[in-house]
Amino acid sequence: MVQNNVSKEQVMKMVEQTVAIVGDKWSLLIIGEIAFVKSPSRFNEIMKELKPISSRTLAIKLAKLSAHGIIEKTIEPASPPYTQYALTEKGKDLLNALKAMGEWSFKWLNPDPKQNCNKSTVK
Repeated sequence: MVQNNVSKEQVMKMVEQTVAIVGDKWSLLIIGEIAFVKSPSRFNEIMKELKPISSRTLAIKLAKLSAHGIIEKTIEPASPPYTQYALTEKGKDLLNALKAMGEWSFKWLNPDPKQNCNKSTVK
């Protein structure tokens, strides 16, 4: 929760910084995939669930989220070695925001996947 003594400008700057990190097309979906589907997750598991993401885009987004301390990359020394991704405590703190976005979507957007909620209902 934002403290009362924080100015509107400070809050908006914090929001701007957060959006710069996770506000792209894929980052929140990657975080959700790791958190709600399977954690830790392997690269190919994430890519399979987030089709049509490209392997290059996924690699870039995972590296960015890792650099910001939101996910943790672990290389398992198996034969052959493999990489797993899990949320850090910092990443887990984003889950409340992700859940709130989902709740807002169910309230204000059409949750029926048969309907296209991008089409305007105004005639």
